[in-house]
Amino acid sequence: MRVVLPRRHTPITPNLTPMVDVVFQLIVFFIATSTLARLEFAQFVQLPEAESGQEIESAASLVAATVLPDGRVFIGSRRVSPDDITRILQRKGQELGRDKVEFYIRADGETTYANVEPLLEAATRAGVWRVRFGVKLAKDSH
Repeated sequence: MRVVLPRRHTPITPNLTPMVDVVFQLIVFFIATSTLARLEFAQFVQLPEAESGQEIESAASLVAATVLPDGRVFIGSRRVSPDDITRILQRKGQELGRDKVEFYIRADGETTYANVEPLLEAATRAGVWRVRFGVKLAKDSH
């Protein structure tokens, strides 16, 4: 006679290691990208108001400069001169093509044109013609 033994049901446990790895990778990715985004616009400026404007997308072809009220110029968290900007734009133009490079200037509303003009001249020397200015949309424009 055959004896039937009760079956043992072993609980099925999912392997969580791959999921933990993916979540960890996502956390590292978001920390790294948020740090880079903060460095790109490390200096706080009070942008001038405008009636209209377009949002820009951050791209590899974008070079962003910040002009403080006292005339100091930064790219990211590094202080630069107009000659530095010319070299940076020329290098970017050699990598991507001059017609694809875009120069984004974030100038404080309190700064003077005399502080911004050297940046425009630097872009001209580098052969970069796509220049945009950062503005804050006026509240009554929407």
